Amino acid sequence: MMKKRSFYKIILLFLLFSIYGIEYVNANTKEYCEQLLKLAEDERVKMDYAKALEYLTEVKMLAEQNNWLDIKRQSVGRMAFVYADMMDYDKAMEYHIESYNISIQLSSKEGELTALNNIGLMCFESGKMQECWKYGEKAYNIAVELNDSLRIAQLAINLASLANITDNIPLSEKYIQIASNMLGNESEFWEFVYIELVMIDNFFKKEEYNKAELLALTVLKNLQNIEYESEKFQKKAYKNIKPSLLIRLSTIYEKKNDLDKAISYAQQALYYDPTLKEEIEIYEQLSVLFRAKNAFDSAFAYKDSVLIKKDALSKIINNNNLESNRIKFDLLNSEKELAENKAKQKAERTLFIVIFIGVFVLLLVLFWIFRLKSIKNKQQKTIELEKEKNEKLLLFQQLREQETIALLEQERLNNEKLLLEEKLQKQETLALLEQERLNNEIEAKNSQLTAKILSHSNRYEWIKEILESLLEIPDNSRNSTLESIIRKLKLELTGSVEWNNFLTHFEQMNSLLLSSIKKMHPDLNANDIQLLACIYLDLDTKKTTYLLNISNVAYLKKKQRLAGKMGLKVSELHNYLKNIATASSL
Repeated sequence: MMKKRSFYKIILLFLLFSIYGIEYVNANTKEYCEQLLKLAEDERVKMDYAKALEYLTEVKMLAEQNNWLDIKRQSVGRMAFVYADMMDYDKAMEYHIESYNISIQLSSKEGELTALNNIGLMCFESGKMQECWKYGEKAYNIAVELNDSLRIAQLAINLASLANITDNIPLSEKYIQIASNMLGNESEFWEFVYIELVMIDNFFKKEEYNKAELLALTVLKNLQNIEYESEKFQKKAYKNIKPSLLIRLSTIYEKKNDLDKAISYAQQALYYDPTLKEEIEIYEQLSVLFRAKNAFDSAFAYKDSVLIKKDALSKIINNNNLESNRIKFDLLNSEKELAENKAKQKAERTLFIVIFIGVFVLLLVLFWIFRLKSIKNKQQKTIELEKEKNEKLLLFQQLREQETIALLEQERLNNEKLLLEEKLQKQETLALLEQERLNNEIEAKNSQLTAKILSHSNRYEWIKEILESLLEIPDNSRNSTLESIIRKLKLELTGSVEWNNFLTHFEQMNSLLLSSIKKMHPDLNANDIQLLACIYLDLDTKKTTYLLNISNVAYLKKKQRLAGKMGLKVSELHNYLKNIATASSL
């Protein structure tokens, strides 16, 4: 019998084969093609056109094998752009046409529009103006069908520019108007600039040089105002628009016979990184202008520059053609290698499937063997388990009986506990009622004490008034009887007896409160206790000053000092004493 460890080894081998199969499948997914397309674009930016086309060719082959038309359209479209960068416009045209046919298969109007526009641009680069117009107009009609305002405006600008080149001025004006109507507030600044450039050409063709000059200067000023605000704008402006705009201004001033300005703008155009074709146009323009000024040396010098630039352009085109042919040859070999690799991968996949099926069948056999052995073991274990089950059942019944007895005992204890809690609760309720009765009695006694203090306070005021009246009698010191009465009244005003009676009564009724206060604040003296008694009974200033025989100012100072001594605010004293009284009574 095969050991368990051997079975696990076979399982591991099966998993490794599965991972290999997953990797093979992942290498033939759309996500893999997207990665290749990104790599191709990166190589195109680096101008490594051979590597870019190698990636795109692999994407195209994978798309064809899996019938992914959308991926194939992306690959051939990007191949067209690579060949256009190499100035191989015929090959670029071929791939744009293929992209157009794929878009038709996909029923993608947006794809058709893009492909037709690109085909028109290739025709323009090749000098095939009639074909350029045909494809541009088809693209424009699709944009109208899609009701895409921005694309309508862009394509109308292209058609207006082409109409200017072919001297069809009315048609140019028609498309300029269409483009202007389609652009709104959300349109980019560039779209308006392109319309204005076409309008400048239109004015120039109509020999309206003043209008052309005014519009060109306005566009130039707008570019200068905005070009510092955006790095992206600045790069695009210097490489595309400014040289072209300055060349237009030079030709306008040439027609207006202002040769100095014409020369100045042509020379400025050289500082804004013009393309090689634009450089040739600028040098030819300067040669003509200097010849018109009879500056033949400068004219010949610029003419030599024209020849040098044309020769450079010719060399670039020849080199690009050689590079294009070399790349085409390399691509043929690459396609052959890719085809061979695909065939090899197909053979490997077939072998993988055979091995995968074999391993799977082996696993099924092993699984069946282990299953039979497992069934036998389970039968033996079932007998043992049945025996254990019966023993456990008996033990369970015994435990249930013990548990029942324990529950009954617990219930008895709970009942006793409940009765005890009810008894304690009744006692606690009686104690609370008794405490409440005592508190009410203390409150009543305190109220009586307060009323008595009020009565004595009134008596104190009356005696004080009589004393003040007697003291106003002239020569009262000569009358011994009157003087004796005054002394008795003054003695009555000292209030010491009243205060002693008040304090004795207060201590009897609030002994727990005074005991708690002295325990919590052992540093309080007898005067502090007297003042706290008045505050606790909530006596007003008048009654308190009477009992303590002090002035209002002295009372406020004593109260402030007492609060500070106890670590409280003056406003907190009464509530603080009430809380202590409540806690003491519990």
